[in-house]
Amino acid sequence: MVSSESLQFTNAETFKDFTNIGKTISAGRGEEVWVELESYRDLEHRDEVIARIRQDPNAGSPFRKVIGLVSPEQCSIMGDFNRLKV
Repeated sequence: MVSSESLQFTNAETFKDFTNIGKTISAGRGEEVWVELESYRDLEHRDEVIARIRQDPNAGSPFRKVIGLVSPEQCSIMGDFNRLKV
């Protein structure tokens, strides 16, 4: 893995012509929105890292801990993104 960041959503000013992400991802009163960003060199590198994590018995504990913090009625959202060269 090249990098990994865990972020907690905070309500902030929304610029004109933008939509606040809090309006697109529902969270009830007292709930929090978390985002985890993981960066890999490429898809092959991601697959290699995930395969190593799956084989490591010590890696399961932190993963289960995070999943246990997610509201039981909710599921995690996942997606792959490509870095834009602008």
